[in-house]
Amino acid sequence: MQLGDAYNNFFKGSLAKYPTARKKGRDDRFSLSNDQFAIKGKSIRIPNLGAGSA
Repeated sequence: MQLGDAYNNFFKGSLAKYPTARKKGRDDRFSLSNDQFAIKGKSIRIPNLGAGSA
């Protein structure tokens, strides 16, 4: 979604520069929708984080 917004802003004109890729390992981030996590007290529960099967 963020990449789509970046391209839309770029093609609108002077709103933003051409989107570029981030370097892996620097400023890493992720996003979750409201139904993918739960807050209990001082902790945040993310159900599928690190629960991969290999």
